[in-house]
Amino acid sequence: MENVMYRSKTYAMIFFASIYLLSLSAHGSAGSESSNGKQTGEYKFTLTKLNPTTPVKDQANTATCWCFGTLSFIEAEIMRQGGGETDLSEMFVVRHLYPKKAEHYMRYHGNTVFWGGSLAHDVIGILDRYGIVPEEIYPGTRANGPPHDHGEMDAVLRAILDAVLKKRSGELSQVWHESIDSVLDIYLGKVPETFEHNGKAITPKEFAEVLGIRAQDYVQLTSFAHHPFFTKFVLDVPDNWSRGECYNLPLDDFMRVLDHTIHNGFTAVWDGDTSEKGYDGTDGVAVLQQAEKEVTQVLRQKLYDTHASTDDHLMHIVGTAKDKTGERYYIVKDSFGAQGKQHEGFIYMSGAYVRGKTITIMIHKDAIPADLRKGISEALR
Repeated sequence: MENVMYRSKTYAMIFFASIYLLSLSAHGSAGSESSNGKQTGEYKFTLTKLNPTTPVKDQANTATCWCFGTLSFIEAEIMRQGGGETDLSEMFVVRHLYPKKAEHYMRYHGNTVFWGGSLAHDVIGILDRYGIVPEEIYPGTRANGPPHDHGEMDAVLRAILDAVLKKRSGELSQVWHESIDSVLDIYLGKVPETFEHNGKAITPKEFAEVLGIRAQDYVQLTSFAHHPFFTKFVLDVPDNWSRGECYNLPLDDFMRVLDHTIHNGFTAVWDGDTSEKGYDGTDGVAVLQQAEKEVTQVLRQKLYDTHASTDDHLMHIVGTAKDKTGERYYIVKDSFGAQGKQHEGFIYMSGAYVRGKTITIMIHKDAIPADLRKGISEALR
């Protein structure tokens, strides 16, 4: 235990040192032209708020940002509540969710999506029903080894489902799902029923209870004018195959909730669009195209309705910063490793970008300002 705690503190020191250095330096090569027309050397940031989080991970060749980003958020929640640093298994969640996606695909006769994508509420649902395990207990890399690579697995799973749907005898068997389980076990490994924790056997469900994570404590929020404000609705994006609901807020209230969340020591799951030309992973900066114009509710809705904003990616907002002009940015933790195109794995996302390109956020209900908390809690019961 002492060695684990020492390693945890060391990782935390490295992380905060990296973020501090990033806050003092420019992103990108000085004087180079970025896709938004600004000089990348102009981007210098000063931290205004940074909440504790665990080290950056790498989802590699998978479509599982939804799991990496949400579990990063859960790990931060555990730290916020005094539980210390924990490395949770993303593939434990993925392994439990794929059979549910397969069943959904079959019930819709193949007339829906089947791939690696999902949203944050699916992770919370798995934790609530099945629990969770540490990364070291279930790394989920049995077939290929690290880094993660689901290309072949996804192709095999989809081929099985489509082959069953095309069978000519009319009725489906009652055992097709066993083939899905077998493939998942081959590629990811069998999920442990128990594992050792603090010297005794424990189930994944019991471990989740030890961590103190409760599904009812988390809410998804959004802001779109095609549904009534201050009500909940099923978020209409392709990855929401499980029909999860969001609470709908006017844009100014939505941003007020997000700012209140970060300022008061909480973090947030962010799902949104990363296809904008102003999203520059190389420089680690995301700004809106055509300069940082005001994003109104009308403009935000237009971006969504015209598919200029889609749910491309899910990440984890951990803090805020300001550039040399005083403009607000959000510090967003990505899941493609600490090295590579993102600087130390973090993106500085402008306030205008977040207003315009966010699809949804997930936060702890206690992070909601008091004047909105009751209405949101009652609506989502």
